[in-house]
Amino acid sequence: MDPLSVSASVIAILQLSGQIISACSAYISAVKGAPKDIKTILVEVQSLQAIIHVLDLTSGQSISTDDGLEASLEACRATLSELASLLDRHATQKTPQTGGPATKSVLPTLASLAWPLKQQRAKALMEDIARYKSTIILSLAASSRYSAPKDMRTLYYAN
Repeated sequence: MDPLSVSASVIAILQLSGQIISACSAYISAVKGAPKDIKTILVEVQSLQAIIHVLDLTSGQSISTDDGLEASLEACRATLSELASLLDRHATQKTPQTGGPATKSVLPTLASLAWPLKQQRAKALMEDIARYKSTIILSLAASSRYSAPKDMRTLYYAN
């Protein structure tokens, strides 16, 4: 696997996850009684971000290419991009009367009305992200197993 492409994917995923976390946090603080789905997205994306940080720390080591890590990272990036645009749309909506940007007092109302329309797509995207997280975790586990010092592997396999 090309370490440069892994690094680029990691950076893109970290940036997108930061945008999503910010959007979810803003939504939760702006909309009283925000939907449980938004809080779930926040937690899941934060956990993905933690996993990606671990991958970033280990990217200097050899990571197996047989596991499809590079493809999973790219697919994860694309899914996060779609989720970020789904969550950011309410912040850039126009008011029907003026056609201009919505004021801060109108945003919570628009956001709460728009969420039911976006909810199903967001759930599908979160299912995809959960699969990518699993693949990345398995890749990290496999690479740490094979990159362990030889004496540690001998101890592990001796038992």
